[in-house]
Amino acid sequence: RPPAKLLTASLARAESASEVLRLHAEHGSAFNEIHLATCWSRLASTSQKEGRASSAGDLAPLRQQTVVLADTLGPRAIASTVHALARLGHFSGAGTSDGDEWDALWRALGVAAALRVT
Repeated sequence: RPPAKLLTASLARAESASEVLRLHAEHGSAFNEIHLATCWSRLASTSQKEGRASSAGDLAPLRQQTVVLADTLGPRAIASTVHALARLGHFSGAGTSDGDEWDALWRALGVAAALRVT
């Protein structure tokens, strides 16, 4: 289990979506809110550079972890994650085979954001 700062730096330096997803597969259990947001943001950046999106199946573990941890995310992590999802083109699960899972992610992030607006 790498130190938190080293994990953040590794995610930020990842040069491909597959590298980002590999880091999540290897260290996802150690992810905090900064790691989750950095992971989604880096996925968006690398996917745009590569000119292709990661498959929905590849994103499933990260998506599921984000749903579970959504209520622990702070405002900046929520905003960064939502921005990255929009850049990735995951606005809604409508018309996709895993649509319910994407909708669950958006609902979880929406509820987390609403709880921080008081």
